[in-house]
Amino acid sequence: RFNKEGSTLHQHSFGNLFLVALSSIYGGEVEGIRKASELLNIKGKILPVSLDRAHVHAILENGEEIVGETNIDIPKHNGDLQIKNVFLDPPAKIYEETDKAIREADFIVIGPGDLYSSLIPTLAVSGMKEALAESKAKTIAVCNLMTKWGETHGFRASEMIAELLRYSGLKKFDYAVCNTEPLPPEILSAYEKEKKYPMVCDSALSKYAGKVITGDFSSAADIARHDSEKIARIISEL
Repeated sequence: RFNKEGSTLHQHSFGNLFLVALSSIYGGEVEGIRKASELLNIKGKILPVSLDRAHVHAILENGEEIVGETNIDIPKHNGDLQIKNVFLDPPAKIYEETDKAIREADFIVIGPGDLYSSLIPTLAVSGMKEALAESKAKTIAVCNLMTKWGETHGFRASEMIAELLRYSGLKKFDYAVCNTEPLPPEILSAYEKEKKYPMVCDSALSKYAGKVITGDFSSAADIARHDSEKIARIISEL
């Protein structure tokens, strides 16, 4: 996100602006995504979950309603308060090609990502639960490395996965991937300043997945990120 105070770009995500610009230039969201895939040399096919205009709404445990992805992602409210419900308004319908891809998939991987401002909004579109329910795909949930103030503050891995199940309509994931390797102290110290802490891979996770896969899945970078090659290796072995 751009952080320059007073700028019209302040708090906007570069990724979102990049897609908006390409969509405007090439005549639509799908065309913009295709061009982004080409420019970024992305392997595979990227599909939007929906083409409908919708805002993310979050209801906090005290009844307060937060509107907009940015306001959930960067809370101006008390981030210690838990989010009790998330919905889209106006409602959005699943994109037809995405619906077809989910139904025909061999594997469906959900996560990692911001739980309430990224992952759950994609599950909240109309038709998503039906597509997931009718798919024969094996399902894999990848747990986040860190908690996030304003979204998953104080969460354990089992709580994150339980929320994904609640909004997806799935009864249980076939697999859950959870990092158990401690992160370097200097990284943890930097994240603590933002009230972000390692997401503990707790024993209750086994209630929500047929098999829990643990190990070292973090990268050696100076930020807390999953190592894409390690995750890909695990998934390919399944």
